[in-house]
Amino acid sequence: MAILNDHRRLLDRRDVDAVVIAAPVPQRFPMLIQAIEAGKHVYLQTPLAETLDKALFAEQAMRRSRCVVQVGMPHRSAPPWRRARDVVRGGRLGQLEWIHISLCRIESPRIASACHQRLDIVRWMTGQSRCESVVASGELCPLDGSGAGEPIHAVFDFGTFETILDIGGMHAPDGPTVAFHGDAATLLCGQDFRLTSRTGPHAGVLSRWPDDDDGTAHLRDWLDCVRTGRTPSATVQAAIDVMTDVDAANAAAQAGRRMAWDEARGQVSETDTA
Repeated sequence: MAILNDHRRLLDRRDVDAVVIAAPVPQRFPMLIQAIEAGKHVYLQTPLAETLDKALFAEQAMRRSRCVVQVGMPHRSAPPWRRARDVVRGGRLGQLEWIHISLCRIESPRIASACHQRLDIVRWMTGQSRCESVVASGELCPLDGSGAGEPIHAVFDFGTFETILDIGGMHAPDGPTVAFHGDAATLLCGQDFRLTSRTGPHAGVLSRWPDDDDGTAHLRDWLDCVRTGRTPSATVQAAIDVMTDVDAANAAAQAGRRMAWDEARGQVSETDTA
């Protein structure tokens, strides 16, 4: 196995068809563009860039190429998470009322890096493609990790349900959790998955299963897409969709007002939603 001190030497090799980018956030975008220009298939972590403009540029570059780009949202390929998605979409929770995302205080709380996967879990598991508006509070730090930050609280309005995001609050758990609350049952996704009935004679835990995915299913999905040409389970567009939520939340926290992503104008704008 060759060890290279310059990734561009790797991209120049004709015997290399695909690469994995596991660099810090500021380095991901230029590496992604260079890899696409070299005709390499790419797997990279999320967020794929520091700004939405860069992510949109990357998406256009990918479309002009024949490269398969898989974004690091491993829940989309993981069997335990697919089972959880079937629970939510199959109506076993009843009417979905709200979702709670909680993260323990991390070294530098920042909505833009810590929450991309969690917000994608919401979109992917519910099938909801649009966040109507968001309000947020707390000191949101940049992707370079500078700044101490304050506990973050944000509420995303998805129309038929709300998603509440808490980072670094006093009651945050030791690890990340996503809880889906319906009028009939609750699904808690953390170190394992627990489906709990809220009503009726069978109130209590209905089923429980481990989160035993090690991330390899997502890599296998990507490699299968490289071989077959099919669309990967975690596309660049999916990552961009989450980035619009993140940008709106950052703007809402900074302005102290309700904000939303304006698709027609391609920017975050204040909304009149009460």
